[in-house]
Amino acid sequence: MKKLIVPIIIGLVMFGAAFGGAFYFFRSDKARQEAAIKAVTATVLETLQKQGKAVVYTGRVVAVATPEAAAPAPAPETAAKNAGEAEAPAPAAHKGQAAHAPAVAHSEEVATHEAAPAPAAVSAGAYAIVPATVRYELDFKALRNKDVVWDEEAQALKVTLPALSIAEPAIDGANIRHIGGAAPEDAVRRGALGALLEQAREDAALGQARETARQMVERAFALPLLVEGVKKAKVVVRFADEPVDEDEEEEGGAGGH
Repeated sequence: MKKLIVPIIIGLVMFGAAFGGAFYFFRSDKARQEAAIKAVTATVLETLQKQGKAVVYTGRVVAVATPEAAAPAPAPETAAKNAGEAEAPAPAAHKGQAAHAPAVAHSEEVATHEAAPAPAAVSAGAYAIVPATVRYELDFKALRNKDVVWDEEAQALKVTLPALSIAEPAIDGANIRHIGGAAPEDAVRRGALGALLEQAREDAALGQARETARQMVERAFALPLLVEGVKKAKVVVRFADEPVDEDEEEEGGAGGH
């Protein structure tokens, strides 16, 4: 019996040492990973914030628009009113007192104004095909620490970006096509602006802009994590104005790393 006790004790000691070593290694590796994630998050976040508002996607849109006629110019004044509507009458001289003040001749000056040129007429039924470039911007300054969260259970870094903003479309004046008659370029621009912005906000165009920005931010966080040895981490990026998709978040998103 005594001969069996000694090997059993030795076996227990060796098992305890091995288990303790593995547990220590696990704790140490976990602490190192947490430190790496924290350092990468802080560095990348600071770098992005320094960019400020940046163009993350440029798209091409085309609108069919009816030229918007300019408002008619107000009729010019034909004559200026006399100063103070009328000069105050000169005071009458007292009896027996000669009026020594010389008479002052007042001349009414007629103000002449050049009439503003009439806006060019817009042909009835005329419309134009207007191409433009539209820029989607992301304000990285609006990113905060609370927008970048490490999910230990999912092993995912979850980033919430502010909504994209759309700059005023840059109309390609050289390639405007007039149908049914020519129209002044200003009228065409006014008529097309609303349609161009509406097209830029459509799901297809906005979705492409979001996906491009999403991939850019995912890479910005994923590559430094990989360099630091955090190989299993995923990066999940969504926009604040997007609905939360639980299934996508659990899987790390279509473009998650």
